[in-house]
Amino acid sequence: MFIILSCDQASDQHNSNLKPNDDVALTTRGDCDLCPGDDECCCAVWYQPTQTGTFILQFCGTSTAGTACIGAPTGNCPSFSGGGISRTLTTMDNRKTFCVNENSPFYIYNSHTTDTVRIIISCQIDIAPPDTMWLKIPPLQFKYIETNANCEVGPC
Repeated sequence: MFIILSCDQASDQHNSNLKPNDDVALTTRGDCDLCPGDDECCCAVWYQPTQTGTFILQFCGTSTAGTACIGAPTGNCPSFSGGGISRTLTTMDNRKTFCVNENSPFYIYNSHTTDTVRIIISCQIDIAPPDTMWLKIPPLQFKYIETNANCEVGPC
């Protein structure tokens, strides 16, 4: 093991072309601009490679603005509340984003009456490579999920 320390005053350590009050373009977090809080996870759901069709997924426990909802305790998940939102996934538009607070449970509900949806979810979409969870949700069923302090997702 070795450690390199430097106190070099080389001129390439800063951009000397900038002057006070210059306009500087800020980079955005893309879809994650929707999740401005320091303790929010930027999440996305998308189809597994073989999934096609149209599904309306309902989410409860998000920090994305929506209709208030309550999730009943189940498994290791305590009861929770938050924003209730719907996202429609189609074969041509199969990736949707939303926000969830760190260390929080939420659910995804498949509102399709006859078909199981196969999706991938991540709450680290602004990190490469993101932690992902592959889910299969039968018709008219819920999947309860929780995030940790690193925005990793897992069942609860």
